[in-house]
Amino acid sequence: MFIRKLGKGLLAVGLALGLTACSSASQEPQSYSLLCPTGAPALATLGAENVENTTITRVEGTDPLMAELSKKDGEYDVIVAPVNVGAKVYGQAEAYQLAAVITWGNLYVVGSEDKAWENPDNTMALFGENAVPGLVYNDVLADQVKAQTTWYNAVSDAQQALLAGKADVALLAQPAAAATIVKAKENGKELKVIGNLQEMWKVKMGNDTTGYPQAGIFVKKDSDKNIDAL
Repeated sequence: MFIRKLGKGLLAVGLALGLTACSSASQEPQSYSLLCPTGAPALATLGAENVENTTITRVEGTDPLMAELSKKDGEYDVIVAPVNVGAKVYGQAEAYQLAAVITWGNLYVVGSEDKAWENPDNTMALFGENAVPGLVYNDVLADQVKAQTTWYNAVSDAQQALLAGKADVALLAQPAAAATIVKAKENGKELKVIGNLQEMWKVKMGNDTTGYPQAGIFVKKDSDKNIDAL
């Protein structure tokens, strides 16, 4: 029941309901631990914050996720991770299995001028070089970029580079993109979305495909906490 709710992409609500339902079914209080990256995937776990005996650990970057997914004995009941990160270790993973994709494309380019990435005098902050953001960027935008680029470990680092004036333009994921625009305005700087990688993906694919799988939920195999694979 738990993962079937997640499989519908309703993690924010389904996780809370599923965990509660499983606890009720067993008639025994159960604790749950989740590992999740910061950024958009974290939104999918908001509903779990109010679930009793549930601990959510949020980390920057993909290295901690890969390390946990690679362990023989999983420390967490659920790990949310970029799908490509999970794919790298999925074949060798002994403790976890993919249950569902929970977030799709949400990448945008933020700057003050249209197509600012074409200006060689500009600097561009990027994140997720070896994760989904980097793969999508390289596929749909990199060949148009003339600005000087710097890769950061996490979206929050790229966000701070843009806000601090260390970058003129940045690749960001929602909700960080919207938050960056608001924060910049509070500081007297006008920023806006100047590129939508979902639309670029759609053009590149030549069809109505505007989304690409970005994050998946990996669950602990053989769990005794009523967590079933799809």
